[in-house]
Amino acid sequence: MQQGVLKTLLVYSTAFALAGAAAWAVATLTAIAMLETPTSFATIRSILFPPLAGLATFALVFGLGTGHPMRAQFWLVGLALTFTTLGLALAAIWQGYTTPLEALVLGVLVLFGSGFFAALRGQSPQSGEAKP
Repeated sequence: MQQGVLKTLLVYSTAFALAGAAAWAVATLTAIAMLETPTSFATIRSILFPPLAGLATFALVFGLGTGHPMRAQFWLVGLALTFTTLGLALAAIWQGYTTPLEALVLGVLVLFGSGFFAALRGQSPQSGEAKP
């Protein structure tokens, strides 16, 4: 493997892990808030805020690690992919096709794989450096 790919994998893995931790923390806090005051806004907040926190954390860490900030395309594709993956995982759980743990593992693998592929596509093949 090229050194640029290894650096991208390291930065991407670190950003992905921190994003998952941030999403988990926000999900926990919104669940606690929803138990205290169960309103429709609390439900919407518990659905929307954890993925947004994860994406924001990922954008910050990956942007600092590579030296290039995330563009609008990241936010559009990232949000669409994240919410689609979450929606399909929830649908599979509700229909009884899978357990929550299996859905979580499959969702993480889909998000990690597709995002890493996109990160590698953003590199120039000659230098291994990220495109501006």
